[in-house]
Amino acid sequence: MSLDYSIPVLVVDDYQTMVRILRNLLKQVGFKDVDDASDGTAA
Repeated sequence: MSLDYSIPVLVVDDYQTMVRILRNLLKQVGFKDVDDASDGTAA
């Protein structure tokens, strides 16, 4: 199974440090379109 790194990814967490960590990890493995939200309503 191949992975499409061009798909958009949304990281949602109310803990801003975790959002930053996950965004950085996703970008390091190759995802290009990474966005974030601080809660479900914002997502």
